[in-house]
Amino acid sequence: MVEKAFGGFKVDWLTFTEFKDNLLFKFAENYHENVARFHVLMHRTHYFDSDVPQLDKKICFEIQPPMPGFTVRVFVDKGSILAQEMDRTMGWEVSNAFVIAELHWRKQDSYQWLELAAVPQYHWRNAPPPIAARAVPVEAPAAQIVR
Repeated sequence: MVEKAFGGFKVDWLTFTEFKDNLLFKFAENYHENVARFHVLMHRTHYFDSDVPQLDKKICFEIQPPMPGFTVRVFVDKGSILAQEMDRTMGWEVSNAFVIAELHWRKQDSYQWLELAAVPQYHWRNAPPPIAARAVPVEAPAAQIVR
């Protein structure tokens, strides 16, 4: 959340607020219509409860914020493009990855579960701002001699 930058240190206030206000916990606690994005630690895990429909057709990941206290299970449909990407990048050998995860609540019959909608970033660092092109002064055209 704090990075050394030119001229001192900078705080990533978005991430700081997310962790301080426990936004992942609040989102995971109750059903929400919107998709939400969180900075999480994530790894592949097994899931054996019967509160997610068609569990045999899903893969499961455990996510949590960096401070201890709670974990959340999220699911991806096995046949999806995201599941294929996750198999390549987040296999069983990955103990914990620091990712930005987009989560979406799903409903089917009496079931409610969290779906991993996307992983837009496999790190927490903000992208550096683009380097602005420096204006190069253009020399005035040479005076033309008019006769």
